[in-house]
Amino acid sequence: MVPAKQYASPPLTGRWATFGFVVLTLSILWPRYGYMKIGGSPAFSLFTLAVLLFLVTAAPLQTRSGAIPRALGRAAQAAPLLVASFASWLAWRYFADAFSAVPVRAAVSTARSDIYLTSLFLVGLVVGLRRGGLRGTLIVLTYALLVAEILGLVERIARMNVLLVLGIDFSAGTGAGKWHLITDPKWRGGSFRAQSIFNHPIVFCQYIVCAVPAALMVLQTSTSRRHRTVALAALILALPMIWATGSRAGFPALLIALTIYGIFYLRARMKPGVSASLTTVILILGALLAALAGFGVAQVLASGSNAQETGSTSARVYMFETARIALERSPLWGFGDGSALGIAGINEVGGVGTIDSLPVSITLDFGYFGLALFTVLFITAVTHFISTAIRNSRRGQGMEGLAIAAGLAGLMVIFLVLSIPDNISLVYYFIGLGCGAISLEPMRKARDARRPSPYAPTARDAAADQRFNA
Repeated sequence: MVPAKQYASPPLTGRWATFGFVVLTLSILWPRYGYMKIGGSPAFSLFTLAVLLFLVTAAPLQTRSGAIPRALGRAAQAAPLLVASFASWLAWRYFADAFSAVPVRAAVSTARSDIYLTSLFLVGLVVGLRRGGLRGTLIVLTYALLVAEILGLVERIARMNVLLVLGIDFSAGTGAGKWHLITDPKWRGGSFRAQSIFNHPIVFCQYIVCAVPAALMVLQTSTSRRHRTVALAALILALPMIWATGSRAGFPALLIALTIYGIFYLRARMKPGVSASLTTVILILGALLAALAGFGVAQVLASGSNAQETGSTSARVYMFETARIALERSPLWGFGDGSALGIAGINEVGGVGTIDSLPVSITLDFGYFGLALFTVLFITAVTHFISTAIRNSRRGQGMEGLAIAAGLAGLMVIFLVLSIPDNISLVYYFIGLGCGAISLEPMRKARDARRPSPYAPTARDAAADQRFNA
């Protein structure tokens, strides 16, 4: 038997989990281009400052207390494929960098990405170690969604960037050229595209798609009237704000996310006696819906409704073909982090380079093997959250993991046509959250083992039996 002391609640986790929620909120609502200067100080972002503060305070304290090592050890036992795929993906990137033409520059670029984006894994891990971390994450995502939508609505009405509407100016820290490029009005086919506080309208659309399942779960399960009201308002605004972003992939991606949510929500709620054939029919119908949505993504990307959209499609075709030809020279490990833009990128208005697909960017940077590792990591994370939600539902517990799985799917669908990595931090946060939550399973089992059965005889029952037998 495992000693009860081994599964005591990890020290400091509660207060640092609250700090983790603050970092998560800033990762969503603080503009990634929002760099400030105070006097003669270097430019800094409140989000990156919070991440660094978390890394130099919370993470070392949790590690020294043993909370993080124990959590990772238990997660590796409970979800070995998830932990192994994440570790393999992290390690392979540095291995691929070592074979690039400029290994030091590539490795530094990867390390920088790990500090500011991948480090959200540790934030999610610490949050997941707190009971209710999953539910708290859904609430944060829901509130952040409503705030982002309201700001996007203000921007849509004013026909100018919402930060300019609010009189906020980050040009001193961001740089005047980049600041004007990001905040200049975005138009497509004569229609204004809302981007809220995000770098680009598609990034805004991507977050909406990711957070809608969270808001739906909060609306269905929360006992707080305030939380349900916020979730309902966020869901009402979701569809018009996706339309306002002008993203062609937004609605198909949302359909895929909601299809996954609906299929497995029904599957988890089925009674044990439901026939396997009915379950199979539901899964097949859901798969067909997802396939139709995927076909819709392909259709909207293959043809545009105006000259600008058609040009965007042609640019993507050019990037895919250029990347395919380049990878013939280094198919296994690619060309190192940061190489994709120089190989297959194109210049947009303002002279800024772009490469409109995260899978293409990953493949050029880390090779086909790197893309395979990232794909395995994504599939493993989604299936982990789905299986956890179904298992918890059968125990009479919450199904928060299902909303995370659906949100992950929506994120990755948009990443097919987007390489701006801002929201990749949410992917790493969710993976860490899953590892932290699954590591609590032994604690729960040990607690349940010590908890007396509700059907065990009480002292009063024993006394009654004695009187009866006498």
